[in-house]
Amino acid sequence: MNQELVPKIAEVNLAKPETDFIENIYNDVNVVIGDESAVVSQIENLVNSHTEPLPDNFQSFKTLMADTSVSGVVVRGLELPLEMPDTPELYQPAESAEIFRFDFSQLVLSSIIGASFGTTHVRGGRILCDVFPKQGYETKSDSAFGSDHDFDFHVDGVVHPDTTPDVFSLHCLRNILNIPTLMSDIDFSKLSLNAQTFLTQNVFRIYYESISETSHSIVSPIIRHPGSKQQTIHYYGKTKVGIDETADDKYKIQDALDEFDQHLQQRAVPVSLTPGEIMFVNNRNCVHGRPAFSPSDIPKEKQRWLKRLHTATRAPLVNRINEQGGDRILVSRS
Repeated sequence: MNQELVPKIAEVNLAKPETDFIENIYNDVNVVIGDESAVVSQIENLVNSHTEPLPDNFQSFKTLMADTSVSGVVVRGLELPLEMPDTPELYQPAESAEIFRFDFSQLVLSSIIGASFGTTHVRGGRILCDVFPKQGYETKSDSAFGSDHDFDFHVDGVVHPDTTPDVFSLHCLRNILNIPTLMSDIDFSKLSLNAQTFLTQNVFRIYYESISETSHSIVSPIIRHPGSKQQTIHYYGKTKVGIDETADDKYKIQDALDEFDQHLQQRAVPVSLTPGEIMFVNNRNCVHGRPAFSPSDIPKEKQRWLKRLHTATRAPLVNRINEQGGDRILVSRS
């Protein structure tokens, strides 16, 4: 993969020492159906209590994920079982959710860099979230279950700032049509003065559902800490970001928002994952989306299937998770 791409997507190839490590963790964990928190807590306790140095490729992964100039890391070298479950047709509720053996790779990698968690307002408190084309969602451009329209660029969980994940990851389980995930970021210095001025002001309203529906929303800038290593993006897609009704200069603000979206499109990089690969993404300074695709020619049981996971890597969120003990499901306070 070209590491000169912008945003910068690096790669790590795992080998036998890493896969053996994951297998040993799996053998030491009591898998409880319907209690993802219990399984995740066991995995993280085992990883954090490991006294020997981590295998070299895990160390490389950890170093890359700590580098703010790297937007994402694709992890390769992981195999899936020859006999895989069918792609789900319905979303599995938390009380009956099952963590499979092949899920351990993603959970162990997440534990190496931070703490995995879920939230009550997303997928009913699931931690590992299935992503697949869902009947009835085909035309939704603001849902991971959609297909017929482009999935808008967005930052996961940004409308609830106190539970916004620092990192999100996608584990590819099935991708017959080779549908890419689109990654993008911003170069603040390349934006016009008008865009720089307004994108950093509290003049935008970000909605949990959509602008046209009454739903939870926050007032926020699109960009915080511009041009620094702490630069973050607060964006939830074109259908969920509007101009706050109290803002002045609405035409200039709209011009800034349009320029921002065009900037993201120009810098977009497609990353096509193959089964077994996992991509970890800096959810603070990078947005992601997906182009439209037509799943109609593929049997339901073979449809595109990813697992999404949220990870906390920075102290405020990690500390809050640790305060809850074994419960990894957070309730947003914002």
